[in-house]
This record gives sequence, structure tokens and C-alpha cells, in this order.
Amino acid sequence: MNKYIIFDFDGTLTQKGQNAWKNLWIKAGYSTNEGSIYRELYKSFLEGELTYPEWCQQTCQYLKAKNLSRNDVNQVGENTIILQDINPTFKTLKDNGYNVIILSGSVKQIIDICLKNSTTYISKIFANTFVYDKDNFLTQIIPTPYDFDGKRNLIQSLIQKGINKQDIIFIGNSYNDENVYETGVKTICINPETKNFENKKIWTNVVKSNSLFSILPILLNKNNNEEFQK
Repeated sequence: MNKYIIFDFDGTLTQKGQNAWKNLWIKAGYSTNEGSIYRELYKSFLEGELTYPEWCQQTCQYLKAKNLSRNDVNQVGENTIILQDINPTFKTLKDNGYNVIILSGSVKQIIDICLKNSTTYISKIFANTFVYDKDNFLTQIIPTPYDFDGKRNLIQSLIQKGINKQDIIFIGNSYNDENVYETGVKTICINPETKNFENKKIWTNVVKSNSLFSILPILLNKNNNEEFQK
């Protein structure tokens, strides 16, 4: 198969407002309010004071200080609310010749827990990875190279390998997904958290729905969702 549909995770495959990192900080016992360490650390990254790996490293130190465990991370995943109909949507996409890829700045272990049986239809998950010690406490965060500009870069690498950009579709929801449009692939903004969702240069289509099934008419040129079998 040489067709690709690439999904962000937080806010794209999860219900709007669900964010793995925020929930992990809360689980560890930290505040996530304005002026909190959580917010200030992320602000330092956005303003260029920290690189992405440095942000991951410092985040790891704070979570380690609270003895964040594998069980804590699993509980965050289990309590994360995802969109409806992800499994049948992924199956339909695979049946129609698409490689399904998750390209996210979230945490791989949480994505695996949230998507459960739907991972059967996923070709690859690119995300940050947690490493635990023998007692199942967090020891390291391995940063993904594919967040922010990295999302664009990965898609560009597919195009350079000979994949037609018309055979690549990206689905995201926020500002860290917006650079993907520079590759020229079709982009869909679902349940937007970015202020630029109406900018047709950045986002080809916009969908607002609690069901992932709502993207299928756009992708497969059908008139309505009832034409698909769940």
C-alpha cells in the first residue's frame, strides 16, 4: 500500500481538551494552572529557551521527583476519553488501501492504551516513549523527532521516497500541526484548538464531531456516513 493517512493524537483522536501531558502532571500531583511549572516549562520550549529534548528531559525530572510509575501512566491512558468510532474508521481506511500512522507529540504508552484493539490497523506510531526501571518507575523520556516541524519533516521524507503527495492525508487539530501544509498534502483539522482552522492555506477541510467516522465522506468521496459499515 502506498497511501498514507497520518493522525495527530491529543485533541485529534481524543475528545477535545484531553491532553496526555497535562493529565500526567496532574496525576503526579502538580498544578497545571497559569504560572505553574507545567506551563512555564512548556512556555520556555515555545520561546526557544529549551530544545525539545531538553523540555522532555526537564519534564522527566519533575515527574520522577513525584515517583511517577508505569501504573500511573496506564491509569492516565485508561481515563483518557477518545473519539467514537475510531476502530471501524481505521478498519475502513485500511480496507481502502491506507497505511494508518500516528504522528504525535504525546506518549506512546498512553496512545497504545487508549487505542487498544485499533492498533491492529496502525502501521506505525511515532511519539515520545517512556522508559521505566525494574520497579516500574519512570527513569527516562525518549523524545520523538517528529513533533512541530518534525511532523512536516516526516511527511516530506515520504514524498522524497516517491510517495505522491496526493496519496498522503494529515489530520490534526492544533498549532503544532500547522507546518504540515508546507508539504502540499491534504490537511484536515478536526475539533480545532488552533485559531487558524479557517485558513484554507493551512487546513484543507475542517470537521467538528465526536465521531471519527465524520472524516470518511471527505476521504473516500461519499455523501454521508451511513454509506459505511461499522
